[in-house]
Amino acid sequence: MVIDFNKELLDFLNHPPNVHARVLAGPGTGKSTAVIEYATRLVKKSFTGLRLLTFTRAATNELAEGIPEAHEAKLRPTTIHSFAISLVLRNPGTVYIPTPLRIMGDWEWETLLRPRLTKLMRLGNKWRDADTLRKEMAAKWESLSHEETEGIDLQTRAQFVSQWQIHRDLFGYVELSEIPYLLYSGLRSHPDFDIGDLKLLIIDEYQDLNACDLACIDQLSKRSVTIFAVGDDDQSIYSFRKAHPAGICQFRQQYAAPSYPLTLAHRFGKNILSWANYVINFDSGRNKCKPSITPKENNPNGVVGYLEFKGQTAERTGIVDLIRWLHEKACVPFEEILVLGRTKTITTPILAAMKQADIQATDPDIIKKEFRTDEMREVMSLLRLLTHKDDSLSWWTLLDLTPGIGEAKMQALLDKANESNQRFGVTILHLHQNKELKNLTNTPVFEKVSNVLGLLEKFDVPENRQWGEWILEFVSKGLIPQIPETIAGYLADIDSLLGSDVTLDSFVSQIQPICKDLSTRKEEDWVRVMTMTSSKGLTVKACIVAGCESDIIPLPKGIRDEECRLLYVAMTRAREYLFLTRALRRSDTTARAGRAKVRMPRTACPFLEHGPVEPRAGEQFIKELWRDR
Repeated sequence: MVIDFNKELLDFLNHPPNVHARVLAGPGTGKSTAVIEYATRLVKKSFTGLRLLTFTRAATNELAEGIPEAHEAKLRPTTIHSFAISLVLRNPGTVYIPTPLRIMGDWEWETLLRPRLTKLMRLGNKWRDADTLRKEMAAKWESLSHEETEGIDLQTRAQFVSQWQIHRDLFGYVELSEIPYLLYSGLRSHPDFDIGDLKLLIIDEYQDLNACDLACIDQLSKRSVTIFAVGDDDQSIYSFRKAHPAGICQFRQQYAAPSYPLTLAHRFGKNILSWANYVINFDSGRNKCKPSITPKENNPNGVVGYLEFKGQTAERTGIVDLIRWLHEKACVPFEEILVLGRTKTITTPILAAMKQADIQATDPDIIKKEFRTDEMREVMSLLRLLTHKDDSLSWWTLLDLTPGIGEAKMQALLDKANESNQRFGVTILHLHQNKELKNLTNTPVFEKVSNVLGLLEKFDVPENRQWGEWILEFVSKGLIPQIPETIAGYLADIDSLLGSDVTLDSFVSQIQPICKDLSTRKEEDWVRVMTMTSSKGLTVKACIVAGCESDIIPLPKGIRDEECRLLYVAMTRAREYLFLTRALRRSDTTARAGRAKVRMPRTACPFLEHGPVEPRAGEQFIKELWRDR
């Protein structure tokens, strides 16, 4: 996208780097280009102490793509979590953090820790209570306020926190949601907390920050760090992690900062933008004085449609026909087509219909499923043990995956670790070295540990390598279990993204999150299908949003204003073609998306009623498209 440096952009580019600022930028207004241009100009003037931050890895990668190669090393953006980790590790002893740093993943929670906590707390089959209590704990870190779920008593809550702390110490991990809280605790409690030469923080997607993130930023501002908040309150959609648009809305008053609105959209068809602007004004908390983004004069009109179908099968057939029309008649590459739904319940059957029609489609959730297979859990555990032989969660994973190792043997190991006041992984290695393991747990554990340690000795770990290529070499030799084809294909991409100057430890920790990001990128001749929440940051020529009807958008349990913003985000992924679809009745699994209404009449999405685009009979609309072209 070529950006004209109009007055709005030039005003921001001339802002002094020692004064706080807010850049309020709608979709397609050149926000990333402006940030990169500003940062590049500072680097050329030998300005030091600049950091670029974003919330998601996807946004980080998008920002990184626009940075000139000559300045990439100095301007390499990072996520809020990575930034927090770097500062906490710079200040050892200020807060609790395991060494080496280990973050527990969802699979490890669901398969290992949650069942154990549920049993220890005698919750019976109420494993959902453990999930609820974990979310409560995360909510406290994220919101900096205590939240309690109705129906869970104080004793159960205290037991959970106690057992979680015991196992955190025993297995040496932290939760991802805990990391910004650790930084906040260190900054708040230690006036001498070392932040290096940090002078200016430019934070993209500022509307995605929660109360804890904002408290960290405020603490840094009190240490003479200048803050640039860049984002758009209309695109705040992460309330599940306690993010709220108030952070960016109140920034100007909090920091006495000038505000630079970017309102000229460079990429949208005029009809698409008109429709999206109508929808966003259903957000009751939106600043009504905020100017809407406007299209450039030479932007195309764009093709839009709100299409009604008799039922879910007709809707899926219509979506497949739209994809074919876009590709064959409008000459839109498959990789420039995006299909969205509010939930997986809506998108999964669409994927099946596309497969039946021989249209190739990518689903980011496939990556998540592939990382949950026993083979990939074993691969990831072995790779972690290559860098830290006493990694406790990896040993627990490998033992859990081994037949014949039950609860009694695991409990014997845990008791021994508690007795010796050592972490689980250290205990296993100590028992094996002292030839006590076989007597304590019998044959299966001893054989598994011996086999793994013998296997690790066959690996020669160099200091620097293209690690993806290195890992695949050992797969081909049969030392590592086979890796799914999709993940194997991404390893080379991770090599190119990270380069050869990263450690194996750092590379391994980033395999899964980067694979998830890569799964949303364009793949030649593949249509992307995903949930609306996952689409943020993407832009395509054509977007189809399915299930745009009441009781699905907005979801009954969702925050209505955020549901409005989510639809706005989904609509503003499209540059030239935007089609929203709905079914008048549903009778299959999709009838239970949102509020269950099986075979009952369904009304239009309330955010679309009386808007600039009237509903049309879907089948007739598509026939007219084919005929007119």
